Amino acid sequence: MEGKKGEKAKVAIVIDDFGQSNPGGAKEMLSIDTPLTLAIMPNGEYSRQQAILAYDAHDEIIATIQ
Repeated sequence: MEGKKGEKAKVAIVIDDFGQSNPGGAKEMLSIDTPLTLAIMPNGEYSRQQAILAYDAHDEIIATIQ
């Protein structure tokens, strides 16, 4: 797939609502060998723990604001 001027198109994968639950599932997602953007719930039970895991995996982190 090509964008304008012959550039390749890009796709972003955003995983929403990190930090709420399932720390094991978060580790599984972070083991995917592709760049991810993780939207972390600031006040979730596992938010801090999962944000640290994402940071260590060098994934992009954004906050979910409600």
